[in-house]
Amino acid sequence: MTGGSDEGTWIAPEATLRGTLTGRGDVHVAGEVRGDLSIDGEVRVAVGGRLRGDARCQTFWLSEGGVMEGRVAFVGRPRAEPVVDAQVHRASATRIGVGVALDGSLETEGDLRVAGETKGALSVAGRLVVEPGAVVAGAVRASALVLRGRLEGEVWTLAEPDIASGAQLLARVHRLESPPEPANPQPRPLPMPRLGRVAARRRGGHA
Repeated sequence: MTGGSDEGTWIAPEATLRGTLTGRGDVHVAGEVRGDLSIDGEVRVAVGGRLRGDARCQTFWLSEGGVMEGRVAFVGRPRAEPVVDAQVHRASATRIGVGVALDGSLETEGDLRVAGETKGALSVAGRLVVEPGAVVAGAVRASALVLRGRLEGEVWTLAEPDIASGAQLLARVHRLESPPEPANPQPRPLPMPRLGRVAARRRGGHA
């Protein structure tokens, strides 16, 4: 799993997600997630990443210097034991992957690419790209909008949206005077859970 991959979901260091992520594929957390993950794949929390919620996944990786506040439950047939102090790459940009749905809000000081579905407010200081087949529903603030899929809701942007043929924009578009400034507080680091606690839950067959 690398920062340049077209697969998977990436929460970059400058991003804060509030809500739930569900679906398939892998999720890489280098920013902050305040909510639960239910993923048919693996969850990786990088150095500096913060997951404040429960994770349901096949494999869980937590780097030393990452924060996990919640429980880990394994779904299906786990692909590996949970690992602490894994070598986890840092995400280069935020991306909601194919087959993944976000129900909640997301703020980022960088770019955001959506290949799955989002329902809720998005605040993007950089460029928002809605990829073909993706669906975004909710209020959107972005410096620039590139639309290749479907967007429903209110849109505030600095420039005219770049809308591809076949894309669907079901929204009122407003002009921003300055780039969005998402709030991204830096809370105090929390202690990492011990690996034994996480592994014990797997052996017991429950969260």
